[in-house]
Amino acid sequence: MAQFDADLELVAVTNRNFAPVDHWEDLSLDKTEYVALPKLIQKNKRTVQSGTQFQWELKTTTEGNAHMTKPYATETTHNATTMKQAVLPHRHIRTSWAIDERVVAANRSPARLVNIMKVKKSGARADLAVLAESQVWGKPTGDDDDENMHGMKYHIVSSTSAAGYNGTIDSAFTLKYGFTSSTYPTNGANWTDTFKQHTKTDLVRKIRLACHKSTFRNPMDVPTYSSGGYRRGMYTYLDAIMQLEEECEKQNTNLQNDLASKDGMVVIRKTPVQYVPQLDDSTSTFLPFYGIDWGTMEFTFLEGEEFKELEPMRNPLSARVIVVPTYATVNLLNYNPRNHFVLVKN
Repeated sequence: MAQFDADLELVAVTNRNFAPVDHWEDLSLDKTEYVALPKLIQKNKRTVQSGTQFQWELKTTTEGNAHMTKPYATETTHNATTMKQAVLPHRHIRTSWAIDERVVAANRSPARLVNIMKVKKSGARADLAVLAESQVWGKPTGDDDDENMHGMKYHIVSSTSAAGYNGTIDSAFTLKYGFTSSTYPTNGANWTDTFKQHTKTDLVRKIRLACHKSTFRNPMDVPTYSSGGYRRGMYTYLDAIMQLEEECEKQNTNLQNDLASKDGMVVIRKTPVQYVPQLDDSTSTFLPFYGIDWGTMEFTFLEGEEFKELEPMRNPLSARVIVVPTYATVNLLNYNPRNHFVLVKN
């Protein structure tokens, strides 16, 4: 084994006979929770067949043709422009793993403890989890950023103004979905609000209001882009979660001996509130509570490009190294912006 002493990874996983074969503990990830990856790799992916960008249709106003009338009244039928097209560009993801053929040879039984190729493939998935988390909860740097995904800060815009439908175009951009500030749909803003305390009379009451204000029920049977109706998710940072857990404890007079009986059990309007480590930022004034409708906020892929794993290929700079890349053409699309809300600690 002396010829392989330089490969610390190989030394670490071979010739160890005290552990189960093909098992390992993964200490590579920093955060306790990764919310975005399961959404990104779910089996039932939304796809579009073709196009140079993602696009969808928005009906932004009514025709205005319903009115009260009387016999012999003069009547007029309006023909209003009610439809607008929203667009978002493609974004491209790559992850990969590589292995040297000589490492594969040395990792064969009986010396093998774990399948090193499984470790490498798992590492590619872990890299994807880290990337997805930062992309989904962030935003591009501006209009000219043609690489980063359009994440929550782009789609669900916060405001420190009085509560209302204030979430239109983030200040870092002049366009959103192809619209300028003057052409952005009037009814396309998300609900925003601020809070000071994580209490039932402040934060929770404002969450309840936001849920009412972001739940729109169409009286007609409209063929929308929504998948499965409202699928609300609630997400926030650690301090908010912990204090809301304490608010839950105040409701229960029979806690017995458990001093943290409501940890991990915060539910508002039958929706669990989930902790997102990516939202923890002690250096920022942006401490959000998100309400997201996953029925209208979805990863959308270009058909045939939903994590397409290529055939193994040789690294041109290292003849014995095999590389397996995986690509996806995707973006996070917000089909109905007003179905979401964000509250920020102010």
